[in-house]
Amino acid sequence: MMSSSFEEFVKTLSEGQKLELLAILLRSLINKDSQENYQLIKRIETLEKQLASLEEKYEALIKLLAEISILKEQVRALETAVANLITEQQTKATNTIMNQEASSQPQLETTSTKADKIEPKKTMESKEPEPSQATATTQQAKEVSNILAHDLWKSIGFNERFAFIRELFQGNAEEFTKLINTLNATTEMKEARKLLKSTHSQYNWDQADEDVVEMFYEIVETKFGSSLR
Repeated sequence: MMSSSFEEFVKTLSEGQKLELLAILLRSLINKDSQENYQLIKRIETLEKQLASLEEKYEALIKLLAEISILKEQVRALETAVANLITEQQTKATNTIMNQEASSQPQLETTSTKADKIEPKKTMESKEPEPSQATATTQQAKEVSNILAHDLWKSIGFNERFAFIRELFQGNAEEFTKLINTLNATTEMKEARKLLKSTHSQYNWDQADEDVVEMFYEIVETKFGSSLR
């Protein structure tokens, strides 16, 4: 019905009016298509941005999984090294004490025999007995045992461990592990001080985080009971 009315309306128009009406209809169609195309382009741009964001998140996730895998391997290696080191230290400490006690026994017998042959001097003042060589040897053995028994791995927490590796060893977990194992095995403060001085210089700890450096020295010095700087 409307189509018939429109056709009748068109017939009443002049040629110029028909052309003008046609132009209006064409512009309307073009504007509609343009608007739809614009919306489609904006939608495509939004989807492309979302896709780029997803790709970045995916790459970050892959890197994170790789880092987690590396950390797991390092933790397993450290746990194995700690278990082996504790067993080794306990064995060494036991052998050291047994050897020191065995070597001090003949000295005690000799001292006792000589004391029987020497007559005590008559004096009004009583003197404190001087510590025997056996006592000094036993004390030294105890000190050595205490140093060996102090396990640095038990004093270094998980977060501290990674702070030391990152700040003091430039991310080199192997060198950190090597140093701690060496310090755990030694009883000589002179040797420990020399090793720390060399490592301090090698990794330029003067430029590292001061608090992390101080924390590391405090933990190591607790083992030896003396300053190592």
